[in-house]
Amino acid sequence: MGVRVKVPKRHFAPAVLALALGLAAVLVTMGVGIALSHEQSKKQILDNLSSKGTIAAGFVSTFVSQQATREAEVARQELSGRRGLSTRFRRVLASFGSQAGVLLDSSGRLLQVTPSAPAILGSRIAPRYAHLTAAESGRAAVSGIVPSAAEHKPVVAIAVPYPTSQGRRVLSVAYPVAGSVLAAFVQHTVALPHHLVAILDSQGMLITSSSHTSAVSLRQTDPSLARATERASRGVASVAGSPSSFVVSAVRGTPWHVVVAVRNKDLFRSINGWALWLPWIVLTVIAILCIIVLALFSRSLVAHRRLEGLSSELAAAAHTDSLTGLANRRALHERMPQAWAYAQRHDEPLTVMIIDLDDFKEINDTYGHDAGDHVLEAVATCMHSVFRTSDIFGRWGGDEFVAFLPGTDLDGANAAGERLGAGLEAVDLSRHGPSEQITLSFGCASATGKSMHDVMIEADKDLYRAKGQARVQSS
Repeated sequence: MGVRVKVPKRHFAPAVLALALGLAAVLVTMGVGIALSHEQSKKQILDNLSSKGTIAAGFVSTFVSQQATREAEVARQELSGRRGLSTRFRRVLASFGSQAGVLLDSSGRLLQVTPSAPAILGSRIAPRYAHLTAAESGRAAVSGIVPSAAEHKPVVAIAVPYPTSQGRRVLSVAYPVAGSVLAAFVQHTVALPHHLVAILDSQGMLITSSSHTSAVSLRQTDPSLARATERASRGVASVAGSPSSFVVSAVRGTPWHVVVAVRNKDLFRSINGWALWLPWIVLTVIAILCIIVLALFSRSLVAHRRLEGLSSELAAAAHTDSLTGLANRRALHERMPQAWAYAQRHDEPLTVMIIDLDDFKEINDTYGHDAGDHVLEAVATCMHSVFRTSDIFGRWGGDEFVAFLPGTDLDGANAAGERLGAGLEAVDLSRHGPSEQITLSFGCASATGKSMHDVMIEADKDLYRAKGQARVQSS
């Protein structure tokens, strides 16, 4: 005959819990790994986009720097003298593919201007243009989009100072915004579709852009992207209605910056799709199984915590007066010996005060128990404002209250009682019925050299002496 072995059920709970924790650890590890891998790939793509912006800005900076160097060299060779200056000036501009420019003498006056504008020759125009002012101080400078000196057409200009026998001169060659030589470059900066590469001046005006647009500023081309680039050098904005990542890179040596924006759908195409979602689907299925297991354990845990909460609430209710929120008689009985023992052990004063409301029965009989409850609540409020946090006080029963005042002698206790009485008299309870002042009587006794029983009896006697004298003070 076989023997049936009974396996204790209590052995299964730890095993189930251990299995659930193990599965949870695996799930978390896999989930974190997938998330980190995706975020790392996303970060790498964004870093690559940022690198493209930096490289583009570096190329533009190099182009401008080389152009400025060429201008300075040609100007020294061709524009240092006075003879035939007008013809040479136009020839120099043509060599740079430009049809507009100015030449300033050493005093900053206009020597030559193309297209021709005789009316402004000899005038000082540098103060109107920051790049000319900078060039007069001895350094090459690049403008944003400015109106040309003669025809006021939108141009960008590179101004360079160069030495001559007549002093330092400044050559500024203007390049038209439309058909800029940089246009071909921005068309090939990013190979992805649905992208935008733009070179802007410090005011957000378009010097050139990869998108064929008649707009003169980025704000006109795409207001959302313009606002985003004004706030940050890298981020996400809605471009043509699609979330797009952008980077802003400053062009060194110029007031320009390059903006590169690519639609997220195209930018992150390589890391999205089923390759991303399949691991999460598998994890979800496993997670559901784990939840079923953990739910069984959590039900018992919740029930246990609910019982603990109810136990705490019952314990608090057993020590608190439900009407006033003060400590009740039971709580006072428990804390009273501790306060007395501490005072005896450290040879410190301890005063007991018993407080009783005057004519409280008449208030109940005249205005009802609801009015009496408001009076008791007012007493509790006054006690909180008068007594210290180290004092022990509460409702003894009915209209009687008790306070234990550690470190306080009889004089201090009497002063506290007077403040309590004055505070209660100042309370306006007329909206609840009583229109007259509410008064109280109190009695005090020092615990020094006495038992707690004797102290309570002495304080009670002092209370009734005070009531007999019909005034709120200790005898």
